[in-house]
Formats: sequence, C-alpha cells, structure tokens
Amino acid sequence: IINVFLSYNGNTFPFKTKIINDKITQLTFENTDFEIKIDVNFDENKQTFKSDVVFKKEVQVDRLALLLFYGGKINEIYSFNYKNQKDFLNYENWLGNQGFTILQQNENWCTYPNNNLSSIQLNPINNLAIANLDYKHDHPLLYFPELDSAKNHFVDISKNKYFKNQSIKNEINFVKSNIKSLPRILPTKNGMLGTIIWTEHADYGDIRTHRATYFGSEKINKSENAIGGFVKYNIPVTKSVFYHNHDTLRNNHFSKKNDFTSYVSSIKSTKDFKPYLDDLHQLGHDICLHSPEHYSSTENIMEEALLFMQKNYQSKTWIDHGYDNCSICNREDFMCEGLNSFSKKLWQKHGIKYFWNSYFEDVSPQSKYNFESQICSPHPAYGSILPSPIIWQNNHSGKEFYSWKTNSVFFPAKDDWNYYFNEGSLKDFCENFGVEIIHCYPPHTAYDNFWEYTKDSTIVAKTEFNNTLKLMSDFRNKNLLELTTVSKYIDHQIALKNIDYNIEKDKIIITNLNKFTITGVSFAIDKNTIPNNFIPTNKITKYKYFKNDLIFWFNLLEGESKVLQF
Repeated sequence: IINVFLSYNGNTFPFKTKIINDKITQLTFENTDFEIKIDVNFDENKQTFKSDVVFKKEVQVDRLALLLFYGGKINEIYSFNYKNQKDFLNYENWLGNQGFTILQQNENWCTYPNNNLSSIQLNPINNLAIANLDYKHDHPLLYFPELDSAKNHFVDISKNKYFKNQSIKNEINFVKSNIKSLPRILPTKNGMLGTIIWTEHADYGDIRTHRATYFGSEKINKSENAIGGFVKYNIPVTKSVFYHNHDTLRNNHFSKKNDFTSYVSSIKSTKDFKPYLDDLHQLGHDICLHSPEHYSSTENIMEEALLFMQKNYQSKTWIDHGYDNCSICNREDFMCEGLNSFSKKLWQKHGIKYFWNSYFEDVSPQSKYNFESQICSPHPAYGSILPSPIIWQNNHSGKEFYSWKTNSVFFPAKDDWNYYFNEGSLKDFCENFGVEIIHCYPPHTAYDNFWEYTKDSTIVAKTEFNNTLKLMSDFRNKNLLELTTVSKYIDHQIALKNIDYNIEKDKIIITNLNKFTITGVSFAIDKNTIPNNFIPTNKITKYKYFKNDLIFWFNLLEGESKVLQF
C-alpha cells in the first residue's frame, strides 16, 4: 500500500504519520466527532492495518473508510457474489467481505476474506481499495413512522448511530503468497452452486389453498400422501403464519370477488391448521410468525404468540406483516416501532434473530441492474457496483438481530413461471452462484398464482407451479441448486464467519472456530491455477469441475484445521 487517506461522510483527510520502528507505523486523525488510530505492521510477507475509532459525541455515519492506494495491478477479484470477477477491472466493485489479489513485481499480495470490515470496495482504474469501517449501504434499514393514515411513507435510517466513548475496531491484512488463485468460500453447502429460499407471507389463506400448494390438492391432509406442491418435491419453505384472527377477518375482505368466505387462516382459529403446520415442521419447513395477527398486536398477545411458536416450532425468523404508518398497521413490527418498544424485548427473550427487511423492495436500487428474465438481482453481467448484502446487521437493531432481503414480490401470471424459472435461467443462476430469497403468497385466496380449480372444482397446485418445483428439484439432484430455509441459511453464514482463513506462502490453513461441527463447507477455485496433484495432495474426496472452477467441500469438526497445500 503506497498511500492511505481517511474518508468520512463524503470528505477526505490525510493522516498524521508516526514511525515507531522499521516495521510499525502509526497513523492518527481526529476531529470534533471522533479520533482514529491505525497501527500499520509491515514485514516482507505481510502488511496489516488495525484501526481503532473512538467517538467523542453522538454521531451518525454515512461512510467511514480507509482509502488504500496500491502499486501493481489487480490479479483477481473475489466478488460478493462469490465469483472471480477479474474481467471487471474497468469498474468500481463492491466486494462485501470478500477480497482481491494484487500482482506487485511478480509477487502476489492477497486480502481475503475481510470479515473484520464493514465491506471492501475496489476501484482498479485508480489503484484504490476502500476499506469500509462503516458504510450505510452495507446495512440498509427503513423506518415507517406512525401517521394518521396508511401512506407508505418511510424514513431511511440505514446510517449507524454511535454514542460518546463508543468504539469500533477493524482490520485488513495483505499477505504475500505464491498461490495464484485463492479458494473462495461459498455460501452453499456440499458443493451446491446457487441458493433459492422460498418465503411465504401469510395473508388471506384458507386451509384448502394451504393444502393444495403444499400437498398438491385440498383433499390431501397428510404430507406422506402429497401429489404436488412444495412437499411433493421436498422443497422446504420459510412459512409465516398468523397466531390468531382476533378481528375474525374473512378471506373475501381483501377482494369481494373471490369465492372464499372463510376466516383468514390462523393457528388459534382455523380447524386442522396446527396439525398441518406440525406436519410441515417435521419435514424441515421453517414455521414463523407473520406478526401475530392481521392488525397491530398488544404486548400480551405478542408474548403469547411467541411463547407458542418457540415451544412448537423453535423458529428464529420473523416476517413483518402490514408494516405501514397508521396505528393499526402492525406497529409492533421490525420496521415500525419494534426496535423501540416491547417487541425487541420479546424477540430477545424468545430467540427471534432473523428479520425480513423490505429495503430492497421499497427502494429498489437493484432495479436498473436486472437482466431480462434472469433470476440474479443485481445480475453479475453488470459487475458488482451496487452494494448488495444478503444478510446484515444494523446498530439500530443491535448485534443479535440479522436482516435478510427479498428483491421483489412474486405474483406470477401463468406464463411467468416458465419465463423466470426455466432450464436456461436456472443454469445461469447457478453458474453465477446466485442467492435469491423469494417473497410470495402461495395460499392467498385472492390470487390463483400457485393454485387452480379442476373441472370438479377441487383446488390443486397449479401445473406451472409444479413444473417449476420439479425443475428446481432436478437441479438440486444434480448438486447445483441448494433449496433451504432462512434459518438454516443464516445459521450457516454465521458459522462461516467463524472460520479462520490463514494464507501462507504456499498453503492455506482453514480452522473451525465454532463450538460445533460445520458440514459441507464449500469452496470454488480457478481450476487453471492449481497444481496437477492438488486433489490427491490435499486428500479431497468430494469435488467436481464446473466451468472454470474446481468446486470441493468437506466437514470441519469443532477446532479442526484443514491445510490446503499448493
């Protein structure tokens, strides 16, 4: 690294430099908001930047970053979407917590992964790496203030707030290595490439449409007899539900034109609904709350609902329902008053940690980076300019709560099923290591997107829906597509953050720091850069070749280290 500057809320500042000895330099800066100290340790094989920021008063941070100007040229870019993006040298790249390698006088300097940063960005045109100590676009969050009516008015509260004497510590390392291409840690398990997660919002469901979309027909009431739907094709869903229908809301409240006069499905008021959910839970579906009820809940009702859900379904997930501005619009929700009211206390008490975050649906920064019918959003064909986290944390919600995103609501017309989910689009999705969480309403009585009537008026899973599920199942059977739930996916991502990835001259040491075994830890590496004996030397038994990559995977016991020798 040749030069280092500080970027703070749109302004750039130089550091004061103090040379401690021939291997340690200290960089400092202070203003009325904070003071920062960076210890730069350097030897012939490694350069480390350890920063410590202490705030002097309450502040909100747009971006606080180190601007690192480097010599040499970029050899590889490890993008947020787990691809090797080395063809995108003429673009700014948001890499999330991934990294890159610099070729400098025939020596490779690597930084990967960067879990001790908010994120890292790369601008190869200007030989600039941006180490974000905090960046608002890494942790987006909206707040819907209470107003006198439902106006869909939100405030962007993505900026982290810091208080007097609060500190943040970050670190970035550059290691000299002979390894030409680093193994990228994939978010998937067991060598899968892409990940699709189906999430259901509970609005306006009837037990008949529930059974049709999960079991294939309203006439089937046990999973073992499924003839279609999610269960037939063994595809788990993060299925949100209402605990009760306190307002005795009927399904034709949403649309008087539909045929359903039944009460909106809920655990307490719908006959046979709990046994049906119990059946799905045993199959691995993630049963969670879509807020306790259709309208705002009291503290007592919410605690009762969370007690029941924790006892019966042990879900860590919450999906906001009806979040909006008026008093009846589920003010207990994550994006309404939830983080400032009794809700936060109850979520903490009952183990709720993973929250649906509507930012990418309501703001849609990714909309101009989509590509025809392709599922990846933003699509990697545009590079990786847009900050696009899948899961993240925000200071407003605290370190124990994680947000997860959906890009849009999926209300498919008949022809949309094959348009978005066909052999070609799923192949493209997997080749690009895509991760997509689908926001949908399969049993919704006012929309027959997922179900249809037969000639004898039986409700069954729509043919196009079944075809899509079968295609996804086929891709999973080919070990290409992971189909999982929000809870299982985020559990695995948190576990991956607790893997120590140590780069040395001609080897990488991977150590499991978790207090449990991680199964199916997966990697991708440019197959053209590895030694001919890489697989036998490292006793890799589970692997495959895909495009330009070698994909391999293994289990790691608690505390176990795996050495990859190059």
